[in-house]
Amino acid sequence: MFERLAINGREFEEKTLEHVSEYADAGLRTLILAYRELDEEEYNEFDKKFSEAKISVTVDQESLIEEISEKIERNLILLGATAVEDKLQNGVTKKTISHAKINIYQLDQDLKLCLTILFFC
Repeated sequence: MFERLAINGREFEEKTLEHVSEYADAGLRTLILAYRELDEEEYNEFDKKFSEAKISVTVDQESLIEEISEKIERNLILLGATAVEDKLQNGVTKKTISHAKINIYQLDQDLKLCLTILFFC
């Protein structure tokens, strides 16, 4: 993630690295947050290529998606990091969550899985 940051997007890098290390030491799942503003033309070009790659039926679909994503996920501005514990509270079960009609999505580095989840969100 940090290699994708813009030169002027590293203001919180040192502190974020400290936080991520603390979170990892505590056994928490971490999420690093960063952003980049796109102009309309750049977004439309990305959206078109990304949509085409998603519906591609070629064997290299995943590499196409990665290639397109790599082009857009650059020069990011770091915001910081957050973490969550990977446990349910006492008395809460998957059945409880299901009855409450709560959807839980977990995104990770598996790009294909992430895209599938995001598509259904």
